[in-house]
Amino acid sequence: MRCTIADGVCEIRLDRPEKLNAITPGMWIELNEALDRAETDDQVRVILFSAAGKSFCVGADLNAFSADNMGDEVPSGLDNPGGRLTARLPQIDKLVMAAVQGHVIGFGVSLVLQCDVVLAAPTARFALPFVQRGFVPEGGSSISLVQRVGYLRAAQMMLAGEAIDASTAKDWALVTHIVDEAALREQAIETARRIAGSPPGALRRTRELLRRPSNEIAEQMRRESDAFTAQLRSDESREAIAAFLEKRKPDFSRFR
Repeated sequence: MRCTIADGVCEIRLDRPEKLNAITPGMWIELNEALDRAETDDQVRVILFSAAGKSFCVGADLNAFSADNMGDEVPSGLDNPGGRLTARLPQIDKLVMAAVQGHVIGFGVSLVLQCDVVLAAPTARFALPFVQRGFVPEGGSSISLVQRVGYLRAAQMMLAGEAIDASTAKDWALVTHIVDEAALREQAIETARRIAGSPPGALRRTRELLRRPSNEIAEQMRRESDAFTAQLRSDESREAIAAFLEKRKPDFSRFR
């Protein structure tokens, strides 16, 4: 991960392209540290999330996040860095943007849902296969997605695990603009700099007013995080992860 600050913009760039920017526990910590840096810098007006390579983020690295690998270190509630990160974004006093391309899966979508402006390349494809991987939603996505797209569309993505393309994401108000991939980062930075030039007090207070109806997200994140941790420790989650990594069909017939 890389973090750079210039012209009122803090760009937090996922930089694990060989793994399609799958998130590891260490990356959670780095992302929180980058947010600390942005939040305490009075010159930063806009936080921009971007990613190197062909995909924005394919979600958690299942090799790193399985309960078997983490053992008793799986934290509950918002005591984990991932929970802290997503809980902070709706409350932060900076405008938050994302520039996404390729696969936007799991945490990638959860992050997009907490952004104020989202630019997407035509290649972007959004999916929330939590159930299919033996998990439950996280990052406030179970409430943010319903608020944004409505229950039936949220169920289509979360319960059925269906992916949507960039055009559909724009129609559903998950994306602000679709931008040619070659110009995606440049246009995102240009947009971020333009917004950063706004009167800071007006920008901060307007975002706070727009976000106020979403303050209940913090409580929902606590529920999600507790459910996620309990599910991660379950046998059916172990089976789902093992089947995914072994490229075989999972067998859930013995679970209730």
